[in-house]
Amino acid sequence: MSIEALVVKLIDALDRNTAVHSQPVVESEVKYEKPVPFDVPAFDTPAPVVPAPVDTNAIPAFVVPTPAATTSVMFPTAADMMLYVGKKFQTLGNEKGMIIMTVLQEFGTANINGLLPEQYDAFYERLEAATA
Repeated sequence: MSIEALVVKLIDALDRNTAVHSQPVVESEVKYEKPVPFDVPAFDTPAPVVPAPVDTNAIPAFVVPTPAATTSVMFPTAADMMLYVGKKFQTLGNEKGMIIMTVLQEFGTANINGLLPEQYDAFYERLEAATA
């Protein structure tokens, strides 16, 4: 089908559409109902917000950043803690290695990954005390 034939079909379709929608609407066919009146609630308008005056001579207040959560000095990363616990387990052996699980349970976890970085030092001290 050529483009010319498609254009002819499009024009024909547009003409039919225009013919259908251009018929006048008979007023007797349209029924309007009178709207029911209703009370509009009164709204209180809020007072306008007036910004506080700015003292241009004042020294700006600088916010000192708070330091990040303190991490362990001995174990700066979780990988360092894992390495320590792995070596400790090898040193203790299987039977005494269960002490590590007991200490972990005291911290509310069953996995070394459950310890927070803030808990690394306390975990180290408790494990050293338990294995001494």
